[in-house]
Amino acid sequence: MAKIVKGEDRGRPGRWLVDYRDGAGVRHWRTFDSKREAEDFADQQRPRARQRAGRPKVDTRIKLAAYVTRWLAIVDANPTVKPATKHIYRRALETLWVPRFGAIRLQWLERDALRACLQGELTAGRAPNTVAIQLAVLRTMLQHAIVEDCVLTVNPAAGLGKVLGLTRDRLSEDVQALDRAELTRFLETARRVAPRYYPLLLFLARTGARGGEARALQWADLDLPRRKATIARTFGFRDLVGRPKSGKPRKVDLTPQLVEVLRRLQIVRAEEKLKAGRPTLPEWVFTEADGRPIERRRFERAFARILKTAELPAHHTPHSLRHSYASILISEGVSPVYVSKQLGHSSVAITTRVYTEWLDGDSTPLVHRLDDVTPRGGSKLVAAGEPSLSPRPVSASPRIMPPCREAESSTSRS
Repeated sequence: MAKIVKGEDRGRPGRWLVDYRDGAGVRHWRTFDSKREAEDFADQQRPRARQRAGRPKVDTRIKLAAYVTRWLAIVDANPTVKPATKHIYRRALETLWVPRFGAIRLQWLERDALRACLQGELTAGRAPNTVAIQLAVLRTMLQHAIVEDCVLTVNPAAGLGKVLGLTRDRLSEDVQALDRAELTRFLETARRVAPRYYPLLLFLARTGARGGEARALQWADLDLPRRKATIARTFGFRDLVGRPKSGKPRKVDLTPQLVEVLRRLQIVRAEEKLKAGRPTLPEWVFTEADGRPIERRRFERAFARILKTAELPAHHTPHSLRHSYASILISEGVSPVYVSKQLGHSSVAITTRVYTEWLDGDSTPLVHRLDDVTPRGGSKLVAAGEPSLSPRPVSASPRIMPPCREAESSTSRS
């Protein structure tokens, strides 16, 4: 229970003190300049004291800077956390939260102060995405302090994203996808103006892989005779190599056109190896002229140049090829379950939610199938003078051909 006492009683004349116990039962006291501030703080602590936590694993007086060091050590030792994620955690904590609140006890972090800090970042021109990441990192660390270390009973950063307008549903955003004709024009243009990047672009368009996954592809990941590729790694933040977004490898199917282009690419890379005097074929499938993996920024600039040359909307990005792959397949009747596996989604629900627009399609031919079940003995409609419908045997559903068949026929031209 929090108790407010005058400072004179504790040798602090002119001040007000709050004597309280936290959720772990540890006794604390804190000094304030006014009785109103002391009462507000006491009101916050009373419900926390009733939320009994486990026994604290660290000193409940630990300051934020010290706890950051402790938590980052735990994260670094966790093999399931991607290197890129570890880098993001460390950068957000050491560049914003430690300089601002490092000297404050973890239990004394106030929601209003955190909100003011984030609002200041936005006002200073910091990108909302960056601020959202900074908040997410702090919220994750404080949640660990509650669940694992029992230092806190409530998370002062919880819900601040919604308050500041930083939350958004990425799945509900507009999907920027090329239709089949636009995709064909884009790839033809890429083959002419950026031949070095054409195999990579075709791989993205024919597999739905993410850009980082495709750039991190190695020759050992390819099984060209079986038309399969294993997506085993990705280039993440600052091109740090890590696991795919799903956390595990997946196999994707390769189209005949793509297999042919990759076979030719092997020959080209072998020739480049001989000219450069390199002893072995580079492990990376898609490389710059010096054998290094394709650099993301350079690739994105080439992508924009191709869009401009092909007279396609400039808002498209390399990720649009992933959306194009999925939307074309789904709109032509391929099962969302298959598409979901190819894309590496954690569930088919994500796939159907993102590509709802293409799931609808033109259902008129499907509705017409209802006429196949018209009774032979007539109906009330016939008796009323309506024309009789000749029954037809129900035919099997047509086999869906690969959506890339048109492009595959142009293998000889690629």
